[in-house]
Amino acid sequence: MAGCHSIIIEQKNCIRPFAIGRRNWLFSDTQDGAHASTVIYSIVTTAKGNALKPREYLTWLLEELPKTQGSN
Repeated sequence: MAGCHSIIIEQKNCIRPFAIGRRNWLFSDTQDGAHASTVIYSIVTTAKGNALKPREYLTWLLEELPKTQGSN
């Protein structure tokens, strides 16, 4: 049963940043601002989930994304 308890704690710790962010998103001034916040949050969460450093990943992404064919 001790292993189950540690899994529950780990799951709670994983969703805590999202719960805090969700509360902060209530204060977005516009729908576009709320959308931008969720996009950044998603990118940061994906970086963390792939063992990347979010700040370095965002820097790389913002430098490389304009070089892609799809950017106009």
